[in-house]
Amino acid sequence: WSSNSEFVVLNLIKYEIKQPNTPQLAVPLVLNCSWAFDEQTSQGQMEVNLNYQKSSVLAPNPVERIQIISPVPDCTAMASSQPQAMWNASTGRVTWQLNEIGLGHEQGKLNATFQLKKSPGRPCPVAAVFVCEGRTLSRIGFHMNASFYRISLLKKQVISGKYVFEYT
Repeated sequence: WSSNSEFVVLNLIKYEIKQPNTPQLAVPLVLNCSWAFDEQTSQGQMEVNLNYQKSSVLAPNPVERIQIISPVPDCTAMASSQPQAMWNASTGRVTWQLNEIGLGHEQGKLNATFQLKKSPGRPCPVAAVFVCEGRTLSRIGFHMNASFYRISLLKKQVISGKYVFEYT
């Protein structure tokens, strides 16, 4: 902050919510993941179904800047993907980047086929990273009662952290 500045930017509240064993209480995005291996072609088929939860506390705001990431052990190459995904051979990870999912577009489907060295059984869990603007999970509000200060911008944002899904 500079004494010549007309504005002061403050982060007032940052918090973390942990909900172990809580069935989709506030979860805005649910992933169902499946994996199949074809022994004749040595190809693995990954499918990820995304479902936006209208009952989430973040609704009706969309979930944005979504990244779906999964390591694929023993993969030599990604043969195909829909929609287009990025394959990083050095880390052995596939990444999809999506703009948003929300009301009016509540479901999505991702799939990819990989050429494998051998049957990996099941790959590592799938992780999701996303942002939701304009909402908080706790529904905490903020009000300033002072005549000599005013709030010109109040920004609420949910940023996912450890958000991991196992295969079915």
